[in-house]
Amino acid sequence: VVGFDGLLDEQAKQAAFYESDLLVLPSHSENFGIVVAEALAHGVPVLTTTATPWRALPDRGCGWCVAPSPSAIAQGRREDTAREPPVSLSCPSVTPQLPQSPRTLRRIS
Repeated sequence: VVGFDGLLDEQAKQAAFYESDLLVLPSHSENFGIVVAEALAHGVPVLTTTATPWRALPDRGCGWCVAPSPSAIAQGRREDTAREPPVSLSCPSVTPQLPQSPRTLRRIS
């Protein structure tokens, strides 16, 4: 089931992440995509496109980075559901892997 909930306050957004199996960001152009970082911090795998800076998702075991086309996005979802266990059931939170330099942590917070 795909849901479009509109604007969520922080508490509702956290609840939505915890109830989600997968975040899909079907973008043609993205300079960062903060929602990807938020999803990963909640342990939610991501399916996004090569038009985002998230090409390392497959290498980290946290999702897919596919061509920005409906067919490629559909294929990424099929790959998730075909795996045992699906990535959407086994993606670790990447929060502990964030850079640890004081400068980076100040910029993140």
